[in-house]
Amino acid sequence: MLHYWLGRLEDPFELFPMQSVARSLAESAKEQEERRFGRSDWYGVSPKNYTVEDEHDIEVVELLIGSVFVLGQAAITQAVSLVKRMREVAGEPAWIPADKADIMALESPVHVGTGLRKIVIINAVANYFKHRHEWWEDWTGPKHSLKTIHVMSKLGLQPKGYHNLEHALRELEIYLPDMAPLAQLVVTWREQIAAHLRNELDARGL
Repeated sequence: MLHYWLGRLEDPFELFPMQSVARSLAESAKEQEERRFGRSDWYGVSPKNYTVEDEHDIEVVELLIGSVFVLGQAAITQAVSLVKRMREVAGEPAWIPADKADIMALESPVHVGTGLRKIVIINAVANYFKHRHEWWEDWTGPKHSLKTIHVMSKLGLQPKGYHNLEHALRELEIYLPDMAPLAQLVVTWREQIAAHLRNELDARGL
């Protein structure tokens, strides 16, 4: 039964579609960017000189990037649920993490600039995308969002900042127009968690 949950963690039929959707969203973002730069050039213009059309195109791209982060978050949330289920079936042993934060940190690469785990960053950016309109203008609240706000500030995102989500992508060394690496980061993390837990099972003869 434990190996069943491990298999779910690394099931390609659950993971490959996410990569395909990420590529499709990236292609749409590329088309939107080309439309905006077609009105000027690839150096762009100062934000103070953005036209209504520029503002529209930028917002569309931000929505597409945000959608990729939420897609990644969905796969992260599923992985957390699978690990928790595995822990429950195994009798809640100490060698399987129980807390969501600990599970996200397990086998996740570290972001050099902040010391945060990249999986934690993806999850936090997705929360920023979904809930930023609920935040106070100076990002000092609300209280339940302070952890996410802290992560966004460490990444260099700013209240009312243009291109915040594109900046978050770059912090993960992912660049438009190809956002598939974000999905690959989550896929690799899930595979490495499965390998880690499989080694733990083998070490205990389970």
